[in-house]
Amino acid sequence: MAAGRHNLTRRALLGAVFGACALPSPDCASATAGGSKSARQRGAWARALAAFRRAKTRLASLDAGAPDDLSDDLECARLAALRRLMQAPAPDLHALSLKIDLAVDEDVATLTGAEACLAVLKADARRLAYGG
Repeated sequence: MAAGRHNLTRRALLGAVFGACALPSPDCASATAGGSKSARQRGAWARALAAFRRAKTRLASLDAGAPDDLSDDLECARLAALRRLMQAPAPDLHALSLKIDLAVDEDVATLTGAEACLAVLKADARRLAYGG
Protein backbone atom coordinates (compact mmCIF):
# COMPACT_ATOMS: atom_id res chain seq x y z
CA MET A 1 0.00 0.00 0.00
CA ALA A 2 1.24 3.42 -0.84
CA ALA A 3 1.75 5.88 1.99
CA GLY A 4 -0.47 8.46 0.28
CA ARG A 5 -3.54 6.25 0.57
CA HIS A 6 -3.56 6.66 4.35
CA ASN A 7 -3.22 10.45 4.44
CA LEU A 8 -6.36 12.01 5.84
CA THR A 9 -7.53 15.10 3.99
CA ARG A 10 -8.76 18.11 5.83
CA ARG A 11 -12.21 17.69 4.23
CA ALA A 12 -12.45 14.07 5.41
CA LEU A 13 -11.39 15.01 8.93
CA LEU A 14 -13.92 17.85 9.17
CA GLY A 15 -16.62 15.61 7.74
CA ALA A 16 -15.93 12.97 10.37
CA VAL A 17 -15.99 15.50 13.21
CA PHE A 18 -19.21 17.19 12.12
CA GLY A 19 -20.79 13.87 11.24
CA ALA A 20 -20.11 12.61 14.76
CA CYS A 21 -21.75 15.71 16.23
CA ALA A 22 -24.89 15.01 14.22
CA LEU A 23 -25.41 11.90 16.34
CA PRO A 24 -27.11 12.34 19.73
CA SER A 25 -24.28 12.74 22.20
CA PRO A 26 -23.84 14.77 25.38
CA ASP A 27 -20.51 16.07 24.06
CA CYS A 28 -22.04 17.47 20.88
CA ALA A 29 -25.51 18.38 22.14
CA SER A 30 -25.15 22.08 21.41
CA ALA A 31 -24.29 21.37 17.77
CA THR A 32 -27.71 19.80 17.13
CA ALA A 33 -31.19 21.29 17.14
CA GLY A 34 -31.99 19.36 20.34
CA GLY A 35 -29.06 21.06 22.03
CA SER A 36 -30.80 24.43 22.04
CA LYS A 37 -33.96 22.86 23.49
CA SER A 38 -31.84 21.16 26.14
CA ALA A 39 -30.15 24.48 26.95
CA ARG A 40 -33.58 26.14 27.29
CA GLN A 41 -34.70 23.34 29.61
CA ARG A 42 -31.57 23.69 31.74
CA GLY A 43 -32.12 27.46 31.94
CA ALA A 44 -35.80 27.16 32.86
CA TRP A 45 -34.96 24.51 35.44
CA ALA A 46 -32.16 26.60 36.95
CA ARG A 47 -34.38 29.68 37.22
CA ALA A 48 -37.25 27.72 38.81
CA LEU A 49 -34.90 26.00 41.26
CA ALA A 50 -33.30 29.31 42.27
CA ALA A 51 -36.74 30.88 42.81
CA PHE A 52 -37.85 27.95 44.97
CA ARG A 53 -34.67 28.11 47.06
CA ARG A 54 -35.07 31.88 47.54
CA ALA A 55 -38.70 31.47 48.63
CA LYS A 56 -37.75 28.68 51.02
CA THR A 57 -34.91 30.76 52.49
CA ARG A 58 -37.17 33.80 52.98
CA LEU A 59 -39.71 31.68 54.84
CA ALA A 60 -37.05 30.00 56.97
CA SER A 61 -35.46 33.34 57.92
CA LEU A 62 -38.76 34.80 59.12
CA ASP A 63 -38.79 35.81 62.79
CA ALA A 64 -40.98 33.75 65.08
CA GLY A 65 -42.78 36.95 66.12
CA ALA A 66 -43.62 37.98 62.55
CA PRO A 67 -47.28 38.61 61.72
CA ASP A 68 -49.23 35.59 60.51
CA ASP A 69 -50.16 37.41 57.31
CA LEU A 70 -46.49 37.71 56.36
CA SER A 71 -45.84 34.07 57.20
CA ASP A 72 -48.87 33.01 55.13
CA ASP A 73 -47.76 35.16 52.19
CA LEU A 74 -44.25 33.68 52.26
CA GLU A 75 -45.63 30.13 52.47
CA CYS A 76 -47.91 30.82 49.50
CA ALA A 77 -44.91 32.17 47.56
CA ARG A 78 -42.89 29.06 48.46
CA LEU A 79 -45.67 26.74 47.32
CA ALA A 80 -46.12 28.68 44.07
CA ALA A 81 -42.37 28.43 43.44
CA LEU A 82 -42.52 24.71 44.19
CA ARG A 83 -45.35 24.23 41.67
CA ARG A 84 -43.38 26.16 39.01
CA LEU A 85 -40.31 24.03 39.72
CA MET A 86 -42.30 20.80 39.51
CA GLN A 87 -43.80 21.94 36.20
CA ALA A 88 -40.42 22.89 34.68
CA PRO A 89 -39.03 20.05 32.54
CA ALA A 90 -36.17 18.21 34.25
CA PRO A 91 -33.17 18.61 31.94
CA ASP A 92 -31.30 15.55 33.25
CA LEU A 93 -31.45 12.65 35.70
CA HIS A 94 -30.04 14.74 38.54
CA ALA A 95 -32.91 17.20 38.20
CA LEU A 96 -35.42 14.35 37.93
CA SER A 97 -34.04 12.87 41.15
CA LEU A 98 -34.46 16.22 42.89
CA LYS A 99 -38.03 16.52 41.59
CA ILE A 100 -38.88 13.07 42.94
CA ASP A 101 -37.35 14.00 46.32
CA LEU A 102 -39.41 17.20 46.40
CA ALA A 103 -42.57 15.37 45.33
CA VAL A 104 -42.20 13.06 48.32
CA ASP A 105 -40.74 15.49 50.90
CA GLU A 106 -43.14 18.34 50.09
CA ASP A 107 -46.17 16.06 49.62
CA VAL A 108 -46.77 17.55 46.18
CA ALA A 109 -49.80 15.30 45.62
CA THR A 110 -51.77 17.46 48.10
CA LEU A 111 -51.04 20.79 46.38
CA THR A 112 -53.50 22.65 44.23
CA GLY A 113 -52.56 21.72 40.67
CA ALA A 114 -50.88 18.50 41.79
CA GLU A 115 -52.11 16.57 38.75
CA ALA A 116 -50.24 18.87 36.38
CA CYS A 117 -47.08 18.65 38.51
CA LEU A 118 -47.19 14.87 38.58
CA ALA A 119 -47.95 14.67 34.85
CA VAL A 120 -44.78 16.67 34.11
CA LEU A 121 -42.82 14.41 36.48
CA LYS A 122 -44.12 11.36 34.61
CA ALA A 123 -43.24 12.92 31.25
CA ASP A 124 -39.74 13.78 32.53
CA ALA A 125 -39.13 10.19 33.60
CA ARG A 126 -40.29 8.80 30.26
CA ARG A 127 -38.33 11.35 28.22
CA LEU A 128 -35.10 10.82 30.13
CA ALA A 129 -35.54 7.03 30.23
CA TYR A 130 -35.76 6.92 26.44
CA GLY A 131 -32.83 9.25 25.85
CA GLY A 132 -34.70 12.41 25.00
